[in-house]
Amino acid sequence: MAKHGEKKHMKRIAAPRKVSIPRKGDKFIERTSSGPHPLTSSVPLSIVLRDYLKLAKNMKEVKSLLDRGLVLVDNRIVKNTSFPVGLMDVISIPDTSLYYRCVTSPTKYYFLPISEKSSKFKLCKITNKKIVKGGAVQLSFHDARTVIIQKEEDVFKVGDSIKLSIPEQKVLHFYKLQKGAECYIFKGRHAGSYGRIEKITEYKGRPAMAVIKNKSEKITLKKYLFAIDEEFKKEIEEGNK
Repeated sequence: MAKHGEKKHMKRIAAPRKVSIPRKGDKFIERTSSGPHPLTSSVPLSIVLRDYLKLAKNMKEVKSLLDRGLVLVDNRIVKNTSFPVGLMDVISIPDTSLYYRCVTSPTKYYFLPISEKSSKFKLCKITNKKIVKGGAVQLSFHDARTVIIQKEEDVFKVGDSIKLSIPEQKVLHFYKLQKGAECYIFKGRHAGSYGRIEKITEYKGRPAMAVIKNKSEKITLKKYLFAIDEEFKKEIEEGNK
């Protein structure tokens, strides 16, 4: 007899290493459902509320919060306990004035407390662009969302970042991934670090490298960089105090 539908659980020990949960305990945990982030780079919303933010003690309390529409992801009500939460996503609980942004370190995801004002936007990295019907340009982002712009408005390149209002998806600003830009390293051994791009070196037949400088110099792949603004940089600095 065939198995129907997607898998809903996974073994605790097999969870992605960046999902910060005790490795000993109940054998199974909830598995992320299909959504804006892949399994390997996301955390189920139930685990975010229970294990990261400590807003619920068990799944019964998690379901109660979600069923009452108290939890928003990117300013949209989410009631799915296995909804995947990933990089730059905003978790809002307006009734208690709690707002968080998902960021990363070399070993785990964590959630930075942010202001209500900051919860109204998110930074998105452009991962693809193409011409669609009518000659317009479709921009695709790291969190699977897309935005359609007119060809004459297209000043973007793959790798650049856009500041979007959420949930309206209005383009507020954009940041080019180039020498001199402020950036955030979201993957690799230096994940969670930030600084200014000092140098980008392109190679034939292998990935481009970049030198990032803050208090010290770090070398990483260019594709691991996320162009940011001063407001996000301030959030990271305050969160690391």
